[in-house]
Order: sequence, then structure tokens, then C-alpha cells
Amino acid sequence: QAGLKRLSSQLEYKLDDLGHRSFALMLYRSMLIFAAQHFSPSQQVPVDIDEMLLRSFHPYESGPFQPEALWRALESKYGRNQASESVYQEVARTLINSFSLSANQVPVTKGGYIQLSTSISLDALDKAYGKKRISTFFDERLCNLQNALSTFFHRADLKEEMNTFNHIFQEKITCHSAEIVSGKNHVVSNNLYLATFNTSIRFMVSGHVGALLSAFLQQYGADDLARACA
Repeated sequence: QAGLKRLSSQLEYKLDDLGHRSFALMLYRSMLIFAAQHFSPSQQVPVDIDEMLLRSFHPYESGPFQPEALWRALESKYGRNQASESVYQEVARTLINSFSLSANQVPVTKGGYIQLSTSISLDALDKAYGKKRISTFFDERLCNLQNALSTFFHRADLKEEMNTFNHIFQEKITCHSAEIVSGKNHVVSNNLYLATFNTSIRFMVSGHVGALLSAFLQQYGADDLARACA
């Protein structure tokens, strides 16, 4: 913000030529990208910044160049942890949809672990050549799920699970060279392991993590859980 003050004081001019207006637009959009990371509680899930804020500072309208004023507006809307609520709601929604959860669902347990499952399918062309890699159709969905789980682990202060999970998920599951071994377990910690199958990935979580996840979903995803029952 100190840098914006210096820039603003040096470049307080009317946006009366195309070069100045183009520079202003570039800077304003860069500020929105920075704000999406800066105000988010997790680097994995940037907050969704409302670009309508730019209307008041639009560089193609006559007026002063005011990056500092735009930053104050961003701070007013997303600062003081205001962005956390929307980010955690989106994380909860992703987890609920990925694991097909609902408010009246009875958890499936196995060996003292709670089972959460998300569906996948293997690439048809790869299968013809004897390979078992996840179809690229699931790339975005699995990436969103990984980011959501990482954010939840961060929020729950489960740092070991967050770091090891990200490594295993990328290396053993989402990496395009990774082949799925049906029935194989990938241990993250005593609280979590992943089991891969040809049509699903099962996330086996301990009762401790399950309780933390349940509390998180009740706080940030209660409406989505209720809608899933309808």
C-alpha cells in the first residue's frame, strides 16, 4: 500500500491519452489479481473479487488516476477477514458436491475411518494400450477438490496433512504420468489415507478429522447440505 501511495502521488493526472488509460487499466487489473490472493485465507483458493468495483475507477472515463482509492475500496469490502467467509463457503460447497454429501447422510465407516468417495473414470484411449490414467475430463474437478481440501486442512491447522496430501495427490493421482492402481492405499498420515480404484478415489479420514470436517461444513455449508437432501 505504501508503494501505491508513492505511485499515486507521482502520477496524479487526468486520463487524457490512450497510453495513460492503458497503463491505468493494466495496474487496476493487477491490483484485483493481487487482492484475490492477499485477502484470501488460503493461497489455494483466491477470493472472488467483484470486478464491478472498477466502474468507479474506470480508466476509460475522465477522472484522476487513483490506485490508492481503489485499494481502500478493496480493503473496505474484503479486508478484516471479510473475504474468509465467502472463500470457506465455496470450499464447503466443493467438498459437499465432490463427496455427494447431504445433511441426512449417515457416514460410511471402515476400520475406524470415515469414508468419503469421489468418482473418476479412466481414459478410454489409455485403456486400449494397457494404461490406467484418469481421464482429463476430471482434471478441473480433481484440482478444485485438492484446493478445497488443502484450504480445509489449513483452516483446521492440519499442516502435516495439508503438505503430504498435496504431494501425494499431485504425484500419484493428478500427474498425467501417474497410473491408477486399483485397491492401492496412499498413506498421508495417521488421520488420512487415500485408496484408489478404477472408478473412484476414497478419502479415509480419522474420527478426529471427520469431526473437524463436520463442524466446518455445518458452519460454512449448512445451506448446501440441506439443499442436497431435496
